[in-house]
Amino acid sequence: LFQAKVSSSSGALQLRVHPTVLLQIIDFYERRPENQLQVIGTLLGSSDSKGQVTATNCFSVPHSESEDSAAIDIEFQRAMFELHRKANPGESIVGWFSTGSSIRAPSVLIHDYYSRECRRPVHMLVNAEVDDSRPRMQFRAFVSTTFGVPGKTKGTMFVPIELRNEAYDDEAAACRVMQSGRNNIKRAVSLLDDVGNVRSAARNLSRMLEQVIAYVDSVLTDQQKADPQLGRSLAQLVNTVPKLDKETFDDMVNSSTKDLLMLSYLTTMIRTHLDFNEKLIAM
Repeated sequence: LFQAKVSSSSGALQLRVHPTVLLQIIDFYERRPENQLQVIGTLLGSSDSKGQVTATNCFSVPHSESEDSAAIDIEFQRAMFELHRKANPGESIVGWFSTGSSIRAPSVLIHDYYSRECRRPVHMLVNAEVDDSRPRMQFRAFVSTTFGVPGKTKGTMFVPIELRNEAYDDEAAACRVMQSGRNNIKRAVSLLDDVGNVRSAARNLSRMLEQVIAYVDSVLTDQQKADPQLGRSLAQLVNTVPKLDKETFDDMVNSSTKDLLMLSYLTTMIRTHLDFNEKLIAM
C-alpha cells in the first residue's frame, strides 16, 4: 500500500465530518469486544458534483480479518442501512470508517466492497488511542485509485484528501456545552435555561465586539497593520446589520425578551403541573 499526495484527478477532494459521526465512532471503539483490535463501519451522508462529501451519520458493522483477508457481515450492513434510510431518507452510503493508526492490507478488500455500494467511497481512518505523548486523536480521510502498467497487474493506492469538521447549529451548541466540562473534576455539565443562554450569548457577543473595536482602534492609530481580508469581512458584516434607530431596536429587544420570559414561565408551570400529577397518581 502506498500513500501519495492528493491530485486534482481525485474525485472526492474533501470530506466534511459532523461531530455526531466522530462521537459515534469513539463510542463504537470503546464498546468493542475485548478480542477485537479495531472497529469498522459505514459512513452515511451526501455528496455533490464538486467532490464535497459530507458524513452526517454512521453505524458499525461486525467483521473479522487476518493479515491478508477480511470478512464483513454484508447482511447486517444492508439491514442497518435500510433502517437508517427509513429514518433519514436523504442519507446515502458515502464510504466507510475504521479505527487504527495506519491502513492495513485488508482495507483494500473492504474498500472494494464499498465501491459497489456507492460511486466513489471515502475511507476515514480514526486513531482513537491517546496517551501522554499523543493526547489528541487523529482523523484522516482517503480515496482509492489504481496504479500499475497498462495491461499488467494493477494495485490499489490510498490517496489522502482534506478532512474538515462541520456542524449544524444545534451540534455546535452541544459541543460547546460538552467542552465546558473539561475543567470540571466530575466531568459533568448542566444545561442552561433559556434566560441563561441569552445571558451567555449576550456576554460572548459583547466580548467579541470589544475585540473588534480594539482591532479597529489599533489599525486607525497605526499600532497594527490592517488585514485586507479581515477588513472586507467587517465591512460585509456591518452592511448586513439592519438600519434601526435606538427606539425601534429597544422595542424589538424588549418584546423578544418578554416573549422569552413568558415562554420560560409557561414551561416551568407545565413541568410543575406534570410533576404534581405524577405524585398524586403515585399516592
